[in-house]
Amino acid sequence: IRAVRGVDGGKVNYDPQIVVNHMVNAERTMVTYFLRRCWFEGRSKAYVSALVGSRDGISQERTYLIRTLPRGIVRGLSQMILNGDWGGGARAGFMLIGLFITIAGYLTGRLSQLKSGSVFTLFGKGQAEVSGLHVSIEENLELVGVSEFESELAELIVDDHLPFATVVVPSVFARLEQLRSCLDSLISLDYPKYEIIVVDNRRDDSDVLPNWFSYDDKVRILRERFPGISAARNRGIKEAAGEVIAFTDDDVEVDVNWLRNLVHSLLSRRDIGCVTGLVLPKDLDTPAKRWFEEYLGGFNRGTEVKLYCPATLDEMRFIGSSKVRRVTCINVESNSVEELSLYQAIARCGAGANMGFRRDALRAAGGFNLALGTGTPARGGEDLAMFAAIFQMHHCVVYDPKAVVYHSHRDSYQELVRQISGSGIGLTAMLSSLVVEDPSHLKAILGKVPLAAYRVIKLRFGSRDTQMTGVPKTFPPSLRWHELVGMLQGPLAYVHSRHATKRESWAHRFQSNFSESDGIT
Repeated sequence: IRAVRGVDGGKVNYDPQIVVNHMVNAERTMVTYFLRRCWFEGRSKAYVSALVGSRDGISQERTYLIRTLPRGIVRGLSQMILNGDWGGGARAGFMLIGLFITIAGYLTGRLSQLKSGSVFTLFGKGQAEVSGLHVSIEENLELVGVSEFESELAELIVDDHLPFATVVVPSVFARLEQLRSCLDSLISLDYPKYEIIVVDNRRDDSDVLPNWFSYDDKVRILRERFPGISAARNRGIKEAAGEVIAFTDDDVEVDVNWLRNLVHSLLSRRDIGCVTGLVLPKDLDTPAKRWFEEYLGGFNRGTEVKLYCPATLDEMRFIGSSKVRRVTCINVESNSVEELSLYQAIARCGAGANMGFRRDALRAAGGFNLALGTGTPARGGEDLAMFAAIFQMHHCVVYDPKAVVYHSHRDSYQELVRQISGSGIGLTAMLSSLVVEDPSHLKAILGKVPLAAYRVIKLRFGSRDTQMTGVPKTFPPSLRWHELVGMLQGPLAYVHSRHATKRESWAHRFQSNFSESDGIT
């Protein structure tokens, strides 16, 4: 069928003069074989129809059903009635039985394709006001009847061949109920071999774990007194036993197939060093949560698989550069290609709440920048800086929306303002870190400032009613100013963070040496 479709005016010629002799053994003359053959004929036609469409997939069968089969049944019944040939009646009866069994096989084959996809909840319960429209969600919204046909070879990996994985969750134990929900979801993952490392980033050694904090052998608790999410993640990297290291946050719940999908995408190509996934809101039950989705689009990066690959070494030699400054984005679904700057690419790749890496790539990158991230004056940007490091090592990053997590957005306006401000600070602090590590970034970044500023102003300060056609924006205009002020503060915040990190490193080493000299462990 595909061959005929591939040629203009293509046809299949039938020539009865071309003859072969087919051996029919004794087993194939049995009624049981006939019935099995009818069943699987229907099943196979169902799969062919799914691939090429029912019009072409069962075109010959339609002709047989309309013309040939009725004539055969009438002939058999006529032989029985007119000539007393009971064999003719038996043949007519088995034709009808075979027809019904074939139809049953075909229908069950089509239904099994609908049932093959895993069904998972996208949003939780609650009432939501989205973009000024009142929407009442009384029950879970689910994807129903979606078939999953995976083409990547990685999807065929059997469980025995999947690598051991480590999931790292940094926490200061400030959101205990959310942390508990996070760990409950991680323990329920559909993945054969993995461990969970919770890094306690509280500074006071006297802080004790909650009395409910007791889990199975998958969970390990580590203490990291050096402040900041980067230090906590680096501790997890150091202690991880897995070949793949995944990261999420303590205010996130993961889908049961999250880790499996991360690993499959990571193993789909040898040059992939990092994979990110879809971050959906756990709920939208307060105005602040809905404003976050409206203003920044949440953490969502879309529903299509995208592959981000840096310029090849040959391309870099051609333009006379030894540094990666361009990244190609390939939309795997539409097969479209977009050329991006390094800075555009790292902003689009994904979010730190949902990412996984090859352990060797993380260690080759030197871990996360201690002067970036939550818990430091820089407030964020450590995930983006790591994406940049992955690209500089000539690894690709893939965004796979099948790896789903659910994030608990901030409840109040005050918390949202702090988050938006921190996002602005973290972005420009991250760019400052790139310049400090490699001054050649400065020229490239400055060259893009005018266009970037224009886009930010147009996006953030444009008409509230026209940014999303037909749907008014409801977020407070003050959020724009908080983000912009945060961006202006970012470079100075990074300088402050670097000095604070150096002081903390000195104090940390001194305390460690003092403790070791006194025999304290």
